[in-house]
Amino acid sequence: MDVSGLTMFQACLLQARAERTLHALMQRHLQEWNLTKMQWLVLAAANEQSRQDEGHAMSELARVLDIRLSQLTPLICDLNERGLLSIAISSGDKRTKYVTVTTKGRKIITETENALRAVMRQWLADVPINKISSYMDVVQIIGNPKSA
Repeated sequence: MDVSGLTMFQACLLQARAERTLHALMQRHLQEWNLTKMQWLVLAAANEQSRQDEGHAMSELARVLDIRLSQLTPLICDLNERGLLSIAISSGDKRTKYVTVTTKGRKIITETENALRAVMRQWLADVPINKISSYMDVVQIIGNPKSA
């Protein structure tokens, strides 16, 4: 594709179509675990290695996921009620809540990750690996700008 004449509108439209397609694909498969894409992202982010022994501060998860704390709180509460996450109040600062993934949550993360990887491999089977790699390189650059 010659991108020299690509307008901003066309670039945005292409990216939006790709995101909608990926979202729909993921959502179909996450339904098996009764998870939305956002719940799955919260669960996966909470499963990443934390700098604190207590787990991830909710404010840290909100920053990583690029959402407001008011958007994160109901997601965390729902996942906690389902036994996938646990919430603990900081002993040093009662205003800070830490989130950790439970054994049940880790099992679901492993299952969903394996299933979604298989679906992605099948979905992208006809796309050369170097194109996927180039696309991911660009997405990483765009998603992590040096200055906003």
